[in-house]
Amino acid sequence: MPPPDATVPPSPVVDAHVHLLPGRIGEKVRAFFTAGENRGAFTLAYPSDHRAVADRLLAEGVDEIWNLPYSHRTGVAEGLNEASRVTCDAFAGHELSVIGGATVHPSDDAPAAVVERAVDTHGLRVLKLHCSVGDFPVDDPRLDGAYAVAQ
Repeated sequence: MPPPDATVPPSPVVDAHVHLLPGRIGEKVRAFFTAGENRGAFTLAYPSDHRAVADRLLAEGVDEIWNLPYSHRTGVAEGLNEASRVTCDAFAGHELSVIGGATVHPSDDAPAAVVERAVDTHGLRVLKLHCSVGDFPVDDPRLDGAYAVAQ
């Protein structure tokens, strides 16, 4: 095997599973996990402050994160997608690259249009579905158009 080419830069380290969730939903998710931590089930690795999370990940050698909101019910995806863009905008000058994620629920009106707005209006580049939390199968036919947009 030939030696690695010294002119090729190292691959970036990407944490592809980060949830910088906004407002009330962020507080509720954090409370759920804090309850588990209080029972001794695990220890939360990061604080709830988004800037502190980004700083810590950067200090640990992470170059890029994917911010992944997820729609747990009908009607919340649009707000989460906008919040994901706002979060990305807040980190525009940070050394850590924050890639905005979009979400959709199959029960949303026009799921494909929700994803299209997330991409075209908000510049989001990753699609996150949380099937078990949203209570839907990944092959739900109502998502076909959303998958086509994501492709």
